[in-house]
Amino acid sequence: MIATAFVGLFLSAGAAFAQTGCSKTTDAEIVQAIKQQFEADAGIKDQMRHVNISVKKRRVTLEGWLDGNALVVKAVALARKTKCVKGVVSRLKTSGGGSCGPGQKPCGDTCISERSECTIGNDNQQ
Repeated sequence: MIATAFVGLFLSAGAAFAQTGCSKTTDAEIVQAIKQQFEADAGIKDQMRHVNISVKKRRVTLEGWLDGNALVVKAVALARKTKCVKGVVSRLKTSGGGSCGPGQKPCGDTCISERSECTIGNDNQQ
């Protein structure tokens, strides 16, 4: 029941963010647009080495960590409001450090899933 409610909420949220004119927008362009928004935010800008942004079929995944829950919430909100984004999955934490665990690889100053592409410090990804 909870899973069904979550899926319904996710789908309806995605429909609310659906925008016209996005059929030619690439995933790499969405990554760059989100990076620009993060760089314009004073709180997130200084911590961008901790956040990886990956996009597949206009669905964003944020991985890494930020200093505090307020910045995590803000990062997710900025990603969601980016033009052409269909949905956002946050794997952001509020603390970093330590080594990468099983199924993870280093990316910038954080760890991400082995399946994700590292875009930290890469302006020409995907």
